Amino acid sequence: MNRDGFTGLPYSGAYGYCESHAGNGGRALAATDWQAIDAQSDGDIASNVAHDPDAPPMLTGGETAAAIVRTVRKRLGLSQVAPAARFHVPFGTPCHWEQNRSQPDAPARAHLRVIARDPDMVARALVVA
Repeated sequence: MNRDGFTGLPYSGAYGYCESHAGNGGRALAATDWQAIDAQSDGDIASNVAHDPDAPPMLTGGETAAAIVRTVRKRLGLSQVAPAARFHVPFGTPCHWEQNRSQPDAPARAHLRVIARDPDMVARALVVA
C-alpha cells in the first residue's frame, strides 16, 4: 500500500518512489520531505505535474472512474456488459462510465473501489440467497 492508501498505484516522481519499487525505492521514500509535500497547494501540485515530463496527465473524476472500470473488467476477463450483472448495477452503466459518458456518484465510486480491491468478495456478497 502506498502513502495515499491505494494499492497497485505506486507513487513516483520528483520526490521519491514507493517501497513497492525495486532497488533504492525505500531509501528515496525515507529521504522524502513529506512536510514540504503536504504544504503544497493544489496549484503547486498541478504546476509540478505539468512541468514533470515523466508524470502522467492528471485525470478527472470521470477519467479515474473509467480507468478503474476498464482495469477491473479487463483483469477479470469480462465483456463490457458483464460487470452490470455481476456487480448489480444497471445494464449499460459500467459501459457509460468506462467510456466517460457519465460519471458515478460518490456511493458508486466507493462500490468501484471495493470491486477493484476484491471483485470476487463483492460478487459473493451480492448473491441473493
